[in-house]
Amino acid sequence: MPTALDRFDRYPLLLGPSPVHPLERLTEHLGGAQLWAKRDDVSSGLAYGGNKTRKLEYLLADALAKGCDTLVSIGGVQSNHTRQVAAVAARAGLECVLIQESWVDWPDAVYDRVGNILLSRILGADVRLVQAKFGIGFKESWEQALADVEAAGGKPYPIPAGASDHALGGLGYARWAQEVSEQEQELGVFFDTVIVCSVTGSTQAGMVAGFAAQERPRRVIGIDGSAKPAETKEQVTRIAQATAELIEVGRELTADELIRRDPARRAARGDDHRPGLRGEVARRDDRPRLSPGGFPGLDRALRAPGRPARAERVLGALPLGLRTSGYTRDEEVKRMATAKQVQAAKRNVKKAQAGAKRKRTIAHLPASTRRSLVQQAQKGRRRGGAPGHALEDRNREQLYELAKKKNIPGRSKMGKWDLIKALRKA
Repeated sequence: MPTALDRFDRYPLLLGPSPVHPLERLTEHLGGAQLWAKRDDVSSGLAYGGNKTRKLEYLLADALAKGCDTLVSIGGVQSNHTRQVAAVAARAGLECVLIQESWVDWPDAVYDRVGNILLSRILGADVRLVQAKFGIGFKESWEQALADVEAAGGKPYPIPAGASDHALGGLGYARWAQEVSEQEQELGVFFDTVIVCSVTGSTQAGMVAGFAAQERPRRVIGIDGSAKPAETKEQVTRIAQATAELIEVGRELTADELIRRDPARRAARGDDHRPGLRGEVARRDDRPRLSPGGFPGLDRALRAPGRPARAERVLGALPLGLRTSGYTRDEEVKRMATAKQVQAAKRNVKKAQAGAKRKRTIAHLPASTRRSLVQQAQKGRRRGGAPGHALEDRNREQLYELAKKKNIPGRSKMGKWDLIKALRKA
């Protein structure tokens, strides 16, 4: 059945609908709601994929329709988003300029040379490193890159961080909501709650708008990963409303449809979820810690009294592709990483010093070798050389100085072997 989404051009990039998998062990551990995961990480096959590929299907089609020749985007140094933009540009035969800002203070000497940023370079993108803090709004460095492309005679297509704050940014996950509905009919299930990590906002916003166009209500809970919850909530709301208008939902979205959870705020209140550790569920009652991946704050979101209402079947969106370098907002984790690196460096220095000290002596050599060296030293002394250093081992300048001390006549005209003979006769 045709929908309003069909009015928008889409450049196919996905491998097909992402599969839905039940998470039996996590369901058993947490109790209550049945937990499932929708695996966008395996359906987006360009350069290890991720949720941005689904969004970029609409943005790339728009860029080609407008005759643009260069995709220009922005993200952190190890951004999954910019890696996918580079892959999409390569797939479509376009140029690509990426602004990689220092959004994460990560103590690693090769942080800007490996992982996602390396893949972007391999894919042919013009990667530009910029020192700037994290922000979900439009950045001066990105606008400068757009101006540079125009000045060089190109026609840039602007793609904001996360492909989010864009007129078409929410369409990819509005279509995702439609895909979920079709899979529910095939599986004979209904997911009353959807949980997703939310940073630049259009993933959650597109879901909210897409589900709003359907008959049965459900909750979409966004777990804040931006450390800027107020700004992100405003952006999610704005993108969701704009997307709802594009796909002709026919009504205003309500506050109940835009649910946000802020792990950092709960940590400040004394809750035990530690922000920055993606997908880790930490419990005060010393139960085993699980790492389901993609469910930050899931334990608290589902089990805290009265927050939210009882869920029966929960779908967790796993939109991330290959995580080639860790992101963290947790200062404690960063300090731990730094301390471990310092300790390892100290151990390596001590090992190197001990090795060098051993090499300056013969104590570490076999007994037979030590005896041989002693014998050579004794022979050297008898031949007139320093211990362990026979005359034959010296160069002409050293032999000349010895001859000078012994006042050997004609030494200036002698070669090395003449000097050795003269020294031994002296």
